[in-house]
Amino acid sequence: MLIAKAHKSGVGLYADMVINHNGGGDEEEVNPLDGEKRWTKFNPKSGIFPRDYNHFHPSRYERMIVEGEKLCGYPHLCHRNPEVYAAMYR
Repeated sequence: MLIAKAHKSGVGLYADMVINHNGGGDEEEVNPLDGEKRWTKFNPKSGIFPRDYNHFHPSRYERMIVEGEKLCGYPHLCHRNPEVYAAMYR
């Protein structure tokens, strides 16, 4: 509603989001690439974008550890994973 009102008034809007960390995982799991245990198992009731360690760093798509990896204990999503990229685009 607010976006529609802004557009009607000729105001352009930009989304400013950081879609990199995910909190509130359903369970911890071990990433076999580095042996570390993290909260990376997500089974949303909506069924939209379920994810596991494959969707986070390190992954088979990018094994590097990203700077700030331990921010609040949440690993970075791996945007090189096609499933992550598609979910962020949606």
